This record gives sequence, structure tokens and C-alpha cells, in this order.
Amino acid sequence: MVKKVCLLSSVAFWVAGCGTVSQPGVTVTGARLQDFTLESLTLVFDLEVENPYPVPLPLADVDYSLASSGACFLSGTMPVQGSVPARQKKVIPLPAKVVYASLFKTVRSVKPGAVVPYEAEMGLSADLPALGRRRLPIRKDGQFPVPVPPELQVQDVAWKIGLKETRGTMYLKTINRNQFAVNIKKLQAAFEVGGVDIGCSGIESPIGLAANGGEATTPVFLAVEGSKLGLGVLGVITGKGGAYRLKGAAEVETPFGLISFPIDSPGQASFRRAR
Repeated sequence: MVKKVCLLSSVAFWVAGCGTVSQPGVTVTGARLQDFTLESLTLVFDLEVENPYPVPLPLADVDYSLASSGACFLSGTMPVQGSVPARQKKVIPLPAKVVYASLFKTVRSVKPGAVVPYEAEMGLSADLPALGRRRLPIRKDGQFPVPVPPELQVQDVAWKIGLKETRGTMYLKTINRNQFAVNIKKLQAAFEVGGVDIGCSGIESPIGLAANGGEATTPVFLAVEGSKLGLGVLGVITGKGGAYRLKGAAEVETPFGLISFPIDSPGQASFRRAR
């Protein structure tokens, strides 16, 4: 009790001696993406709080609101426990989850594949010596992506029919509809013809795609056991073409981080015999 009284007396003396109470400093030292998916992402703001006082600075909460094109699409309050030690600094991470479906409803100008500029208004509430609770404002501008998977189209397949094994060369066209370049790092998918899974294959090297419609055509090799080819499937792949479906998964590198997504791409492709 004596120690607490002495501490409060020293604070009062320090305030009186200074004439005015200086404000704690709050800065955004970083803004990063976390949990980056096709449905949502989390923006994490690192708030550094500097305590100029000779006593600990108790923290209360952080309120935040995010807007784009003048429309607020996310807001909330996060309680903060603990305090900043005397004359020291402390970093408070503030996560803000952005769900794309909600974003589209609020900011009509945002479309899938866009890079969205945002303005973040935040306020850290703390209990200042002799002044009580005060809100310390912080502002941060930035941008985040709303990714769409690259489009996958099988242009045609050249088949080499054998008794024990049938080999195919699939010419896979990939198109990037995002406003940023991507690099398809991994792609593994089953190839279905006539509803029958006849083989699984993937790309042998990464596929780089430019922003806003960048495309590439890549050969993908298939090996099918003869036992998997019934007369119906054999008739389709030796004909002029037919329906197909690609089902699998891919990993794509973006300027904002790595993202994984499932593949389920149906379509029509031409089939021919390899020369």
C-alpha cells in the first residue's frame, strides 16, 4: 500500500512538473495477410504502443472500421488485456477478417479477381495517468486481393492406343482473370471421360500467368491402364471428342501469398490419335 501511494505521488509530481501529460505513441508497424482463401482473408495490423510514463499503461480495447470507395465494409471492437510496462513499447496484433461475399454486397464496385484499396480507421483505448481513459486514433491505408482460380480448359487430347496401356497428351489452357499475376506452382487432377476416371496427372513445371487475362497452353501427359478403358470410353477417346471433367487441387503463388484451391472443371474437348 505504501509503495502504491508513493508511486501515485511520483506520478502526480511528474504531471505537475511537466505541466501537460504527453500522449502515448501508437503506430502501425505492419499489415499482413493471414488465412488467405477463396472465401475470405484476415488482415492483421501490428499496433506498436509506446508508454512514455514512469508507470505501466493499462490497455482497454481497440475499435476499427475498414472502408473502400467511401463504403464501410467491416467494423468491430477487440478487447485488449494487460498493460505496457513503464517507458517501454508493446506490439498489439489486431486481426480483421474480410469475407468476400459480404464485401461484394457492401462495395458494389468490387468484383472477383480485383485488388481492393482500403482505409482503416482504428482507435486504441487506454487509461492515462491523471487523465483517465482516452482513445488514441490510428490510420492505415493498404490493399488486399479478392482472388479467383485460374480457368482450366482442355483444348484437345492426342491419344496413342495400346493393348496394355494407352497414353495421352492433354493440351491444357490456363487463363488468369485476376488483376495480379499468378504462378501455378502445383496442379494435380483426375481426368474423367464419360463419367469414368481414366487417369491422374499434373503439370511438370510451374505455369506463370500475367494479370488481366494472361494465358498459357501446357502439355500434360496421361498414362491409362488398358483395364480402365471399357468399350464406351474407348469409343469416346477414339472419336472426334466428348465431355470431360478435371477434378483435383492446385497451389498458386500470388504477390499476396500462396493460395490452394480445389479443381472441378467440366468441358468439351476434341480427341485425336497421336501421330
